[in-house]
Amino acid sequence: MEARIIKGFSVKLRTENILKHAGFSLWVQEHKPQRVKRQRKIIKEVKKGIKRLIYPRAIYQAFDYEILSRKRVLLFEPETGRQGVLTSSYLVKRNILKFKPEKLVLFVATFGDEIMEGEEKGYSAFHLDVIGSEGAEAVARYICKFMARECGFKKSFRRLSPGYGEATGFDWKIPQQKVIFDLLGREKIKEELGVELLNSSEHPSCLMVPQKTVSGIAFPTEPRF
Repeated sequence: MEARIIKGFSVKLRTENILKHAGFSLWVQEHKPQRVKRQRKIIKEVKKGIKRLIYPRAIYQAFDYEILSRKRVLLFEPETGRQGVLTSSYLVKRNILKFKPEKLVLFVATFGDEIMEGEEKGYSAFHLDVIGSEGAEAVARYICKFMARECGFKKSFRRLSPGYGEATGFDWKIPQQKVIFDLLGREKIKEELGVELLNSSEHPSCLMVPQKTVSGIAFPTEPRF
């Protein structure tokens, strides 16, 4: 299958998650509601005010794969011969062995940065930023559920993103963003999603712009129907 572009969908922005991004843990939200009462009200007003500025979009594609070694997995497209190797990730291989997917799905999903225009309406950059952080996660949740339905599964796909698992030492290195973007098509991602990967000699960070963007690999967590 060719890379598929998804646009024009709506996502659920969870206030509890937005508050977490703002520094209020779930424990604080539950046990000290007065501390977050005003923030809840502000977030509700901002969400309502920027509704027309929300424009999530995503791209995804399924690839055949072959495990090459403990930390190397080959992804390829038989029709075109396009291929790339995922490296430095025991986590990726472990999930493949656990779920035994027929194919592996790569994706890039963005909440965009259009909501920052909300500053012109008087909303604070802080509240727009924390809403955008939840927005990026909301888009990733949506696209994983969407891909699961399209591929014939009842539940959402599990996803891994470059940088995941850093604290354990079994992380999937952030530079692996380059493999995802190369396989899905950098120009297509830029043209359709407005997302670029900073990995030039001037910007070697491999961060994505807009920042409220998530990329990764998705796994089915159940047998087919």
